[in-house]
Amino acid sequence: MKFVAKAFLSFTIILSLFSSASGRIIYIPSPSLATIQGGINYASNGDTVLVNSGTYYENINFKGKKIVVASAYLMDNDTSHISATIIDGQYPRDPDSASVVRFIGNEDSTAILRGFTLRNGTGVNIPGYRYGGGIYCYSSSPQIVDNIIENNSSSMGAGVYCENSSSSIMRNRVRYNISSGWAGGVACMNSSARIIDNIIQGNKAGDAGGGMDLLLNSNPIVRNNLIVSNEGSAGGGIMVRTYDPIDIVNNTLSGNKAPQGGGILCSKSSPNIINNIVVNSPEGSGIEATGAGANPHIAYNDVWNNAGGNFSGVPLGVGNMFWGKNIKGIPCDEFLNISQEPDFVNAPTDFSLQCASPCIDDGDPDFPVPLDGSWRIDMGAFEYPVTTGDIDSNGKINVSDVVDIINYCYKSGPAPDPMQKGDVTADGSVNVSDAIHLINYLYRWGMPPCH
Repeated sequence: MKFVAKAFLSFTIILSLFSSASGRIIYIPSPSLATIQGGINYASNGDTVLVNSGTYYENINFKGKKIVVASAYLMDNDTSHISATIIDGQYPRDPDSASVVRFIGNEDSTAILRGFTLRNGTGVNIPGYRYGGGIYCYSSSPQIVDNIIENNSSSMGAGVYCENSSSSIMRNRVRYNISSGWAGGVACMNSSARIIDNIIQGNKAGDAGGGMDLLLNSNPIVRNNLIVSNEGSAGGGIMVRTYDPIDIVNNTLSGNKAPQGGGILCSKSSPNIINNIVVNSPEGSGIEATGAGANPHIAYNDVWNNAGGNFSGVPLGVGNMFWGKNIKGIPCDEFLNISQEPDFVNAPTDFSLQCASPCIDDGDPDFPVPLDGSWRIDMGAFEYPVTTGDIDSNGKINVSDVVDIINYCYKSGPAPDPMQKGDVTADGSVNVSDAIHLINYLYRWGMPPCH
C-alpha cells in the first residue's frame, strides 16, 4: 500500500507540475463534465482535456482553442490507451456536421489531438459533397498525432481532409476508410501539410487517391509513410495533381491498386519522388505520369513487381535498367532507380528491411542519415538500424572494429560487450566470418551488419 500511495502521490505531483506549466488539466469524465465536447467548451487556451478510456459517441469541434485534447496515452505512452479511447461519430446532433473531429476555427499548431480512435464519421456536408469523415480541417493547422482513424466515410478525404491548412499529420494509422469520390485516406487541397510516419492502409476511393490525394495548390511533405493495400480508380497509393512541386520521400508503398497508377499517379504534376519503395501493385503501374506538364523527378527509388509495369509515361531514361549499375553493383537507370525485390522482413505485417535488402544504403547521398542508420540513407519508410558492428562503441563502424574482432578471435583480446555487437553475420557466434563481413561492408559495398 505504501508503494501505491507513493506512486499516486508522484503521479499527482507530475500532473500538478504539468498543469501549472501548461494550464489546467480537465478530466473527462468528471462529476461536472461527462463529454469531451463539454471539456472543450469549458477549456481555455493552454488547457489540456484529458480523456479516460471508453467510447464517447460525439462529434467534437475544437472551436478555435489552443488546447490539447488527448487520451491517457499523453501521460504514459501506453499505446493500449489509443485503441481503448474511442470517439464514435455515428450519432451526430447535426447531420451536416458529422465529422468525428472538426478544426474550423483557425486553430494553429498549439491545438493538438492525440491518442484516440476516431470512427464512423460521415463528414461535413457542403452542398453536393461530404468532406472529412474522420477529421475535417479547414483554414486551420493543428497537430494530429498518434491516432487511429478508421471506418469513416465521405465524398472526399474519408479519413482526413485538409484545406488551406498546414497541419502536422504524424504517426497515425489511417485505415479502412471509404470515399465515394477522392481520397479514401488523406486529402490535401491548397495545403502544405506535413504527412509523416503514418500507416495508411486499406482505404478505398471511388475516384482518385485510394491512400492519399494531393490536389490544386498543395505543397505538402510526404515522408516516411507506409502506404499499403489502398485502392482507387486512379492513384491507388498516392494521387498527385497539385500545381506546386512537392516532396514524396522515403515512403514504402506496397499492394496498392488502381487501373491508372497503382502506386503513384502524377496527373499534370511534377513532384520529387525520391528514396521510395513502390512494389507489388496487383493492378496498375508502379509510378505513372500523365497529362500535359507532368514531369516528375524520379530518383533513387526501388520500383518492382507492379502488374501494369513499373513505370509509365515518365521522363526519358527513367526505368531503363540497362543504363548501368549503381555503387553497389545493382542494375539501375541514369537516375539511380532500381528494380529489385526489397526483401521485407515479413510482409504484409512487417515492411522493415532485412539486412540483405538492396534498398539499404542505396538512397540519395545528399539526404541526411537517421541516427540509427549507416553511412548512407536507405530507400523506403524504415531505415535499417545498425545495432551490430560498432565493437568499440565510438558511434561508427570502421577498421578499428575489424581489428577488435580479429584480436578477440586470435590474440585473446577482450570480447565484444555485449557479445551480440560482434556477431555481424547473425549466425550466433563471433568469428573470422564477422571480420570478413565488416571488411566487405566497409570497402567492397557489401551487406551491412545484420541483427
